[in-house]
Amino acid sequence: MIGVGIVAGVALALASGRVIASLLFEMSPSDPVVLLMTATALGVVAGIAGFVPAIRAARINPVVALQSE
Repeated sequence: MIGVGIVAGVALALASGRVIASLLFEMSPSDPVVLLMTATALGVVAGIAGFVPAIRAARINPVVALQSE
């Protein structure tokens, strides 16, 4: 899901580049370095946001979790 979101975000950023071109100074709306850095940062944050709860959930014994409910 992270990859699909990043691809969709980059596609929307490129498509809306003409609209926001007037707001950018000394940078093109389709600057590949900026798009790559943004996609990488968002991918890392999304990966950490999903990985931390998964590790925490994997440490719980399923039998104990089911008995407590």
